[in-house]
Amino acid sequence: MAQVHPLENPATAQWDLPINHTDYTKLLKGFQPQDMDDKWLCLTDEPDAQGNTTVHAYRSWTGQEMISLAVVAGKPNEIEAKSNEWGKITTISWRERPGEITEEEAKGWAVGICRRGLGCDLENA
Repeated sequence: MAQVHPLENPATAQWDLPINHTDYTKLLKGFQPQDMDDKWLCLTDEPDAQGNTTVHAYRSWTGQEMISLAVVAGKPNEIEAKSNEWGKITTISWRERPGEITEEEAKGWAVGICRRGLGCDLENA
């Protein structure tokens, strides 16, 4: 695995993408590349006392962070764990390349990475 390099001067947008408890748990686990064909590495910060965290997606070969997702956890006493709105991805940040990556493309990448690498459903994406 390459040394990881955080986002510098990222573009940022609000996102209100609901996630269920199962996907939240998968996001916490992250994703380590298994071989050279895996293009992504996903690392998740240790959740704070409320369970909120940040998921970081890096290019596996270069270690360059391309996307980060702010995740707000649900409140277990208030929301059923099976609910599709157990938590939310509230913000997306991405490595901005002028004229190359739009907000919608960055969100599409994030959904794809989470679905393929982490096995998330991300309904309503």
